[in-house]
Amino acid sequence: MSNGVMTIARQTVRSVSFNVLNSSGPCFVWIRLVDNRAQHPYADTTYTLRGVRSGFTVEGRTDADGLLRHDLLPVDEYDLDVRGVTEPLETYFLEDEKEHHSEPWMLALPRSTRVRPRG
Repeated sequence: MSNGVMTIARQTVRSVSFNVLNSSGPCFVWIRLVDNRAQHPYADTTYTLRGVRSGFTVEGRTDADGLLRHDLLPVDEYDLDVRGVTEPLETYFLEDEKEHHSEPWMLALPRSTRVRPRG
């Protein structure tokens, strides 16, 4: 959130994959997982990040704010598996990190998944 404006990205990224696969790495993803209304983070939630072509896999847990970040990823398209939902992710290059204004991307998961509010 910046200046009171929140952007939630929900898009299929396979159409832009040629840019990723024709570029050099390393890559990173930085995401804040939230419910479909962007009111509650998916705190302490297990996930799997999987390279579509390479099969490179990272498993982890979001932090208390629903954040996950992985740097130095091999160049690939990535899917995020969390709570029975698979979402394609945009992959960015570390050399372009400054362009992202030091903020994670918001990813709202569909209503079919349930989030328990913190507190």
